[in-house]
Amino acid sequence: GAAVPLPRVPRSRGRCGEGWPGLGELAPLVDVTAGRLAATPLLASAPGYRALFDKAPSAIFTLAPDGHFQSVNRAALEIVGMAEPEPGLSLQTFLLPAEVVAVRWEIAASFEGETREFIFHFRRADGAVREAAAVSVPVEELGGARSIIAIARDVTDEAELRLQLSRSEKMAALGQLISGVAHDRSEAKVTVVG
Repeated sequence: GAAVPLPRVPRSRGRCGEGWPGLGELAPLVDVTAGRLAATPLLASAPGYRALFDKAPSAIFTLAPDGHFQSVNRAALEIVGMAEPEPGLSLQTFLLPAEVVAVRWEIAASFEGETREFIFHFRRADGAVREAAAVSVPVEELGGARSIIAIARDVTDEAELRLQLSRSEKMAALGQLISGVAHDRSEAKVTVVG
């Protein structure tokens, strides 16, 4: 049961205690070796991560649980048409109103620990609407705080090319169908006449 207080040990008055304040007193010690050893590779990897973050051609950003940007790279600024980051911006600032709920759901799932892949539309600073493909990954910071890191790529031009290709394939199929029907009609006439 009950806690037993430790007796206070008086300071040594002999030769051994001279010049050593606190000698003879009890003090709690905490071994921080494991924490420091774990942090060493993390600190060593920080410059490499920073270089990747800054120079990547895809937009990379981190979000706080409230949806505000914690950090953005140069490509993220370019994708939304901004020269410099503005304080207080959130992802919702750029989303189309019809897609806010769906994107919030994807981000919330990442904060719960899931890696998510999704496509969304956003509005650039110049008003142009673009389409992005994104991947969001949960990250646990030192001290237990959680954020997410996301990588996004503008896929608007790719989507338009896919649409054009689909249309041209449909037109080619329609052309083959018409050609086939015309050929069949021509053969039917030859059969009746011949």
